Amino acid sequence: MDRANGRVASPRGNLRHCVFILVVLLSMLMPAVSAQDAGPGTWNGVLRDSAGSPIAGAQIELSGTGIHKTTTGAGGRFAFTGLV
Repeated sequence: MDRANGRVASPRGNLRHCVFILVVLLSMLMPAVSAQDAGPGTWNGVLRDSAGSPIAGAQIELSGTGIHKTTTGAGGRFAFTGLV
């Protein structure tokens, strides 16, 4: 019984309340799930020595879900593409 107005609470009302909360919670999770399906990424930059000068012709290896290799170009620039 609802003490505020003297009526018995309806089970249907409780179900609607639970469904509403479930929908709100699921909608908050959707952006996190869709962000993980962004697809392959790219990582690029410039390789520099301790003095800050770019290093051209250096071999760089990136490991994680696989091993990716590249060589720095003019000005020390490198890029890893197709990363997942």
